[in-house]
Amino acid sequence: MIKNKRIHFIGIGGISMSALAKYLSLNNYVQGSDIVLNEEIQALKQQNIPVFIGHNKNNMKNIDLCVYNNAIDAKNEELEYAIKNNIEIIERSQLLGLIAKEFETIIAVSGTHGKTTTTAMISKVMLDCNLKPTIHIGGHFDYIDGNFKIGSNKYFVTEACEYKKSFLNLHPQYTIINNVELDHTDCYNNLTELYDAFKQLVNLTQNKVFVYYNDKFYNEIKHNAKVISFGTNLNATYRAYNFRQKNNNYTFDVSFNKEYLTTISLSISGKYNAMNALGCVALCHTLQIPCEQIKLALSNFKNVERRFEFIKKINNADIFRDYAHHPTEIKNLLESAKKLNYNKLIIYFQPHTYSRTIGLFNDFLKCFVNCDKLYLLPTYSAREQEINGGRSEDLYAKLSKVKKNVYFINSFKDCLKSINENSYENNLIILVGAGDIGNLFDKTKNNNL
Repeated sequence: MIKNKRIHFIGIGGISMSALAKYLSLNNYVQGSDIVLNEEIQALKQQNIPVFIGHNKNNMKNIDLCVYNNAIDAKNEELEYAIKNNIEIIERSQLLGLIAKEFETIIAVSGTHGKTTTTAMISKVMLDCNLKPTIHIGGHFDYIDGNFKIGSNKYFVTEACEYKKSFLNLHPQYTIINNVELDHTDCYNNLTELYDAFKQLVNLTQNKVFVYYNDKFYNEIKHNAKVISFGTNLNATYRAYNFRQKNNNYTFDVSFNKEYLTTISLSISGKYNAMNALGCVALCHTLQIPCEQIKLALSNFKNVERRFEFIKKINNADIFRDYAHHPTEIKNLLESAKKLNYNKLIIYFQPHTYSRTIGLFNDFLKCFVNCDKLYLLPTYSAREQEINGGRSEDLYAKLSKVKKNVYFINSFKDCLKSINENSYENNLIILVGAGDIGNLFDKTKNNNL
């Protein structure tokens, strides 16, 4: 346990960094810096954690430990100051690994898609059963009023991100692998490299690894004795079948070793969320949580922010936002949204990073088929410098040739104007992306919409 230190977080507004800062603030003086004010920073300030807007070496005075994440540039002046002045430094995922070691049972939720939702589902089941888990989640979950909850030292439920192999700092007792798709093309050149990283995670897991049977990665590790499968295949250990749909919410039966186990009814939409729930059922059943308690907890589960989240009604249109930023996520979102009872489906998409856009370019050309209108906003650069061929403008140039009603919008101001123009009777408008498009209405409170 890290105690009695003065700790500075570079990039404290990140969803994981802010959670770790809250945890360490119990036994340490904690402060941090970031380039823009966001909801996480506002929450930190409410807990009396000082946050500087802007990175400056003067922020580093009297600091014992500097925490950074692997998206921080090596030339960041705070990081350079820490190195030059022999201040102890630690990368975010290493810190997460150290914290996790304080718990008896680590439950790691990994995969390209669905990590946050599955983590939230497991967390709710365990909380409802009074198991008092400590929770580290990659989004704001209203059920815990944030992205971190401190419980007992028995269970630690955490997302396990593959970016730069950061999940290899965890040594979990249980791991869920929802799916494995190439996403972070700035650190993985191909699927082989990505598969190798996930295989290492499997090897690090001490007890059981729950892997989605329908994913190609399952064939890579299915003979490992730790592996338990879940999916819709007849041979999956935990199988979902007999799907029923009402208002795009799914009810399905679950079998264990081909014997009926329980029936799950969800109050959130999308068949992909049924698979997230199945992974949750598999893990919780293995932990010997009674099926009736699992079923009840999932029946009234409400998702994390920015997962098909209703924002507001403008005129006669409903406005939602969703974190989807990978072509598969977008495709699944649009397929699900198209089934709802709306006149037109209109998407405002902000690509997230140039490397992802160029690395998955052809998939982006195919994933928007289900929307009636598509508006592209400039790329959210995050940690990157501009890359030719990976800009939103490049995507627009190709998409406009293969799809009708594709438009490019250069600013949030024009985006708001366009939304107003499209807010006629019974349209569904979704703000899509992992960047700041999700804060569109938060940032512009005086937009008169």
